[in-house]
Amino acid sequence: MTLNDVEIRHFTSADAAELRKTLMDVYQEVYADSIADDPFNGVERFGRGLDGWSSRPGWTCTVAYDGDQVVGYAYGAPLPEGAVWWRGLLTPVPEHVVRETGTRTYAISELMVRVPWRKTGVSRRLHDELLDNRKEGRATLLVRSSHPKVKALYESWGWKALGELIPRIESAPKFDAMLLKLPLRGGTDWHTTGSAVLDRVVAEEDWAAVLHGDRLLVPVEPHHVVYFISAEETELMSLSSIGMLPVPAVGEEIGVGDGMVTVVWVGTLYGRDDEGRPTVFTSVTVKEKPKSE
Repeated sequence: MTLNDVEIRHFTSADAAELRKTLMDVYQEVYADSIADDPFNGVERFGRGLDGWSSRPGWTCTVAYDGDQVVGYAYGAPLPEGAVWWRGLLTPVPEHVVRETGTRTYAISELMVRVPWRKTGVSRRLHDELLDNRKEGRATLLVRSSHPKVKALYESWGWKALGELIPRIESAPKFDAMLLKLPLRGGTDWHTTGSAVLDRVVAEEDWAAVLHGDRLLVPVEPHHVVYFISAEETELMSLSSIGMLPVPAVGEEIGVGDGMVTVVWVGTLYGRDDEGRPTVFTSVTVKEKPKSE
């Protein structure tokens, strides 16, 4: 069997009832060794979870077939506004990172492949087909903290760990919550700036984009800091404000402290603070105005 022999088919919640037995059968086979000893892997619990996920708006499922045999599958759905997904986080993260809008994050609930087809690339195909053409800005999934090799596999696919999490489900173990920037394919075109240097900077900021959300547009008052510097590069004064402060123009005469000065240079740096809020730093270089005779 080669990877090209496997066909990936796509399903939605409209197909859930017809698919249910197939998905349950594969689950019982894949997790046969742990079902008896691990309450979290119980068949009944999985069935309830499957029914809950497949009834969600936007649920999608990819199933791999080798001829008429089911090889494996993956499924998930967008996280709803105010999702409980993040409530078991043990790692403190800023609120904006886990704020859900209903269209921000696609969550992969399950990805499994039967033993004869493992290490053939099928799991990656199921993963990529599931996430292809998603409109969300990022995807999330949970990997058991006791399975570092699985975590490493996802990291090789571009996923990054956000923190540790224990779902609020009876007998739930500890997981690593992971995030992946979307779109999965063709996602670099909209980053193009026309400058190779800037394109590289943007590429290096992809992880920040996952956290802050390229498509999570929430108006936020920026933090603005203005530094007044003498021509001799001595800091004269700094002002800090939530919201933008007025910025003087070059050549303008202004009062700084107890005296009048002339603005000779203005520079601005845009960034974010540790909580992801926009922060603007403005440096104003001034020259002391000659005193009148």
